[in-house]
Amino acid sequence: MVDGQREVFEGTPSPASAQPPHDAAETIAGGPLQEEGPGSREPLRNGLIASVALIAVVMILMCSYASAFGKVSPHDISFAVAAPQAVADQLDASPALDVRQVDDLAAARRAVEHRSVYGTLVFTGADSATLLVAGGAAHSVQT
Repeated sequence: MVDGQREVFEGTPSPASAQPPHDAAETIAGGPLQEEGPGSREPLRNGLIASVALIAVVMILMCSYASAFGKVSPHDISFAVAAPQAVADQLDASPALDVRQVDDLAAARRAVEHRSVYGTLVFTGADSATLLVAGGAAHSVQT
């Protein structure tokens, strides 16, 4: 080859006139080769994509973990009351309790023993009340 052009034999048409000169690397495997080496930005781009993906996954996991602890207070705990209706309504206004009315101390005790409620509040007189609590309740219920 001389100066990047093919040597032309006498009697054959010049291939240079039929097609423009081209680099052999451009036709390998259907297209030009990717430029890689010390000046290539591909490793930097791949590292950046991996870093952003890792940060995104960590942030999603942190948000998921933190959202589980968003409302750590108890909700709708079954609780029985043997008291006037006004007292039961006032206790039922709390989102933490699901208040059920019972007749007396014996019914309240049975409800606690059968684990249908976590606790009971029984008014036994004008100035006295009895609180029964189911032992062994889950940590989310014990407050």
